[in-house]
Amino acid sequence: APGDRAEVIFRTGTEGFPMVSDLYTLRGGLSALDPIDLFEIAVSDPAPAPDPIDWPWREATTAPLATHADVVYVFSGSRHGDEWLINGESFPDVTIEAFPQGSRPVVEIRNISPTEHPFHMHGNPFEVLSRDGQAVPFPMLEDTINVGIRETVRIQVHADNPGDWMTHCHIIGHAHRGMMTVFRVLEEEAP
Repeated sequence: APGDRAEVIFRTGTEGFPMVSDLYTLRGGLSALDPIDLFEIAVSDPAPAPDPIDWPWREATTAPLATHADVVYVFSGSRHGDEWLINGESFPDVTIEAFPQGSRPVVEIRNISPTEHPFHMHGNPFEVLSRDGQAVPFPMLEDTINVGIRETVRIQVHADNPGDWMTHCHIIGHAHRGMMTVFRVLEEEAP
């Protein structure tokens, strides 16, 4: 989804491979058009593939399902795309949610609009807890998560970075038409 990213280490031995990208529409969701070629990984000096990297979270389990939400963001908008809202509010006239530094608030994002929305949070990463009430299959630490049409996603924010942080749909036209809010992390430490 727009704004999403990945950090990748390629473990290739003797063969290269192409990197392609699916196209995403401004209305939200994958396009029916063909993927586009980004670049080609080429192997100039073939050798056996290296051993896997021992990531510290390899054996990590996903966080338990949250039974509550400290904040609920409801994404809505018109079919014509002239107004996009969070909790019925259009930026800059928004309610600011505030949490102490070091807290781990659970945020529920509900998409009741006719299109997908890549939810993006500046300044503080979050762990994806569930999609439509189902636990995610592996730990996911993100700053962007695509929220499908009529989907509900729960995340747990690692509120470690004090300040006022933009939180918005990463389809820029939706953000410019109001689908932005502010998530405040207070300088005082959580108890």
